[in-house]
Amino acid sequence: MPTIGQTEKACNIGYKGYITYVWSACGICGKERWIQAQCLARGSTACKQCVGKVRDNSSYQTKEYREKQAEGSRKRKGKLSGNWRGGRHKRPDGYIILIVPPDDSNFPLAHKSGNSHYILEHRLVMAKHLDRCLFPWEGVHHRNGVKDDNRLENLELVSRPLHTGRIKCPCCNFEFAIR
Repeated sequence: MPTIGQTEKACNIGYKGYITYVWSACGICGKERWIQAQCLARGSTACKQCVGKVRDNSSYQTKEYREKQAEGSRKRKGKLSGNWRGGRHKRPDGYIILIVPPDDSNFPLAHKSGNSHYILEHRLVMAKHLDRCLFPWEGVHHRNGVKDDNRLENLELVSRPLHTGRIKCPCCNFEFAIR
């Protein structure tokens, strides 16, 4: 019979692999068994049966604990989320969209998508320049045709019916449709 604290390789005690095991006693019931050394280093000495009993009786199974966890997950949305990337995304069609908070003065320009409200960045740049929300019949044209170039010098306010047709690039003479 091994003694408490004795270490052996897995292949020497009938297990597969080369992990180091330590003969240890359960911290709750006292049952002795082989434990992986890496588990023991993390402080895990309880056997599977005792861990299950502790888990069933512990405070994190209570309604208060579940509510606290749900509260914490609600707090990690938007800027508090670990996946937050600034609220700026590029759509597949090439335009840049921004997440707009409900307290923003340009919120009426936003479109709802899922739980967030988005606005096209070039429309937001023009609205801030004009210091007012854009009307639905007003469009914003990119003069150089590059949809993600949202510098004010590159943007032009046009009415929607006039913002259709074909234009020619002054640099390369390439003709393309605008919408």
